[in-house]
Amino acid sequence: MTTENTMMAELSAENERLTQLLGVTEKYPQYAFIYASVSAREPGSWFMTFQINRGTGDGVDVDMAVVNQDGLVGRVVEAGPNWARVLTIIDTQSAASAIVERTRDHGIVEGSTDPEAHMPECTVQYLPVDSDLAPGDRFITSNLGGIFPKGIVVGTVTEVNRNQNSQSYAIIRPAVDFAHLEDVLVIKSDKAADGADIAQEDGQ
Repeated sequence: MTTENTMMAELSAENERLTQLLGVTEKYPQYAFIYASVSAREPGSWFMTFQINRGTGDGVDVDMAVVNQDGLVGRVVEAGPNWARVLTIIDTQSAASAIVERTRDHGIVEGSTDPEAHMPECTVQYLPVDSDLAPGDRFITSNLGGIFPKGIVVGTVTEVNRNQNSQSYAIIRPAVDFAHLEDVLVIKSDKAADGADIAQEDGQ
């Protein structure tokens, strides 16, 4: 009975996660998604990079955005026939263009998390000098650069600073819980763009 109860609890938790991911596909109906599970990860407190169980054979390719029910996870940086490696936004090699929901100011979110840090965080650079960014403001993806679709939640501002050149930069706490990633969605394409491509081919 103990084993059965454990299995039922695990199935219930999995069902809840899948239901939450389904909510993402309903929120962004313009995109096609590929469901994937985390199959391997690097050692450390946080998922800086990790491997998923979907690859080129499933339609996954390099530079596709990866999300979950909470927000932006990262992007695919390497892909094989049945696997892919994801670089998360908290990794120091990561960068993503983002915009503040309230002020509409643009900035570049860069990973800045030590693998053994108490809490993961990112910094936002290249903010406007006159930005009135404040703790509690939320960053979303801006679609500049073409990798991350617009409107995906990135994180919330916890601290705002100005350096000696009077340029603002901010510290944000990511929306995603990078200590407990199990399931993700790879954003395969913009359905409208795919439709336009098909229409263009048909017209030729």
